[in-house]
Amino acid sequence: NSYIPQKLREAVSEADLEMKINAFLTSDTGQRMIDEKLDKMANSPDGRLAETMGVNVGKFKPVVKPVIVSFLSDLAPNLVNYILESKTSSLNLHKLRDELNRYMSERMLEVTPKMIKEIMYAVVLQYLGWLVVWGVVFGSAMGAICEAASFAPNYTTWRY
Repeated sequence: NSYIPQKLREAVSEADLEMKINAFLTSDTGQRMIDEKLDKMANSPDGRLAETMGVNVGKFKPVVKPVIVSFLSDLAPNLVNYILESKTSSLNLHKLRDELNRYMSERMLEVTPKMIKEIMYAVVLQYLGWLVVWGVVFGSAMGAICEAASFAPNYTTWRY
């Protein structure tokens, strides 16, 4: 039960989401998205209310942008842990396991005997190549020794 969540956590930590989110948010596209959201907020009733109190959202952007970037960077790992540990998680591990089993079954049906032969040949060649070579060498040596022993005169003949 804990195998899939553990592997997902490892994959997420290897992906370094925090760095990638930070890189995206500081990119031109990320900055444009933040600007669009702040402009949308400025044109909303809440933004107009803030302007009546003397807060200019346009001047407020340089202060809010770093806070947004920092918040979203910190949110990524915590969100993944929350999703994986939540009892009411939308991540259905049984469904994921069934999908993986279905995928592997479909892939197994695509494998032909010729493909298996090629895979086995590649594995034997890569990992057992020297074993085959030394087997031939020692087998030949043993055969030569046995053959040489059979040519020796036989002094143990029994006479009745």
